[in-house]
Amino acid sequence: MYKTILIPVNGTERSIPVQKAALEVGTLFTSHVIGLHIVPSLQSLQSIADHQFVSYEIYQQLIENETQLAKKDKSAFNQNFDGSTVNYEWVETKGDFNHNMKYYARTSDLAIVPQGDDQLGDIMGDIPDFILNSGIPTLAIPRERREKSFAQNIFIAWNGSKESIHAIHAALPLLKMAKNVTVLSVCEENKDEVKTADICKNLARHDVNVSGMTIPLHVNPGAKLLEVCLEKRADLIISGAWAHSRLAELIYGGVTKTLFNNQQIPVLFAH
Repeated sequence: MYKTILIPVNGTERSIPVQKAALEVGTLFTSHVIGLHIVPSLQSLQSIADHQFVSYEIYQQLIENETQLAKKDKSAFNQNFDGSTVNYEWVETKGDFNHNMKYYARTSDLAIVPQGDDQLGDIMGDIPDFILNSGIPTLAIPRERREKSFAQNIFIAWNGSKESIHAIHAALPLLKMAKNVTVLSVCEENKDEVKTADICKNLARHDVNVSGMTIPLHVNPGAKLLEVCLEKRADLIISGAWAHSRLAELIYGGVTKTLFNNQQIPVLFAH
C-alpha cells in the first residue's frame, strides 16, 4: 500500500499533472500526500553555476525569485487538494533538490514525479538520479496522458532481472486492482532465466488478472516496448530502472531513458 506519497512541487505548470496523479493514487489507497517545495540555497545555486562567475546580488535575486515561486506553488497545491478526501501537507525546505527528495523518501512509500523531455538536463538531472537511488518506487507522469484511465490496462516490461522483479513487487497494490495486466518480454524466451509464463503464474497467485506476451529481440528494445504499449492502449507501464554509463546513455539511449521520456504513458519505476 502507498500510504505516504511524496511529490516535488517546483513550478506549478509542470507539477499539475503530478498533483492530479497523486490525487488519483491517494484516493485509491487513502494516502497522505506530501508536497515538497525545495528553495535552492546559495550553496546549491553555486554548484549549478560551477566554473561560471555569478555575482552575489544575482544569487540573491535568484533566491528571492524562488521564494516567490514557493508562495505561488503553495497556493496552487492547497487549491488542488482542498476539498478532496486525500490527506495532504505542504513542506518547504532549502538546499539541494536531490538531497532533500531522498531525505523525505526515507519515510514515504511512493514518489510521483514529472517525466523528462529527452534533453541533457533531464537525462543527467536530479530526477533520474532520484529514481535510481531513492530506495522507493517512483511513478513518472507525462504532461498529457494518452489514455483517460489509469492502472486498468497495465503492461510490465519484463526481462527477469532483479530490477524488474523489484518493480513488480513494488507495483503489486496497483496490479491487483487492474482489469488487465500483461507481462511483456522483448527477448529470446528459451534463453530467459525466469520465463514469462513463470512470472505470470506467480502474479496469478496474487489474484492478478495477468497474461504474457513475448516479442522477438529488437535493436531498440525500449522503443519496441513503447510501440507495443501504445498500440495496446496501456495506461501504465511497470519497469525496473537500470543505470548505464553517461556516455552510453547519450549515444545509445536505453529502455529506462526511453520510458522516462515517453510523455504519453505513466511509468512506475523501481531500482
